[in-house]
Amino acid sequence: MKHEQQMREYVMRRVYALFLIRSLLSPASRVLALGVSLLLITLSVSVPNVIHNMPSFLNIADVSRFFVYAFLNTQVVVQVLLVILTTFVVWTGVDIVRVFAKNSRQFDTALN
Repeated sequence: MKHEQQMREYVMRRVYALFLIRSLLSPASRVLALGVSLLLITLSVSVPNVIHNMPSFLNIADVSRFFVYAFLNTQVVVQVLLVILTTFVVWTGVDIVRVFAKNSRQFDTALN
């Protein structure tokens, strides 16, 4: 009897953990994390000053060097937020490409 209860608790902990992980990976939570990180970055960094100090977009080497130096010479909190923001943007982009690729295959199949 006690063994059954322990087994049940173990299984339910796993179920709750999976539910929590799936909830955190949902699109709504990703958008929320993206929005919060954007808000915190704009509160921590003077975006107009960054744009004003940035070199011309035509010179890609200078722009990339500017962003690397800006990233390395900012606060750790801003660096962490930028990594989180970049991760969510790339993740969302991959999901969008995946959805469009899946839909285009379904569309091609429907036409044939």
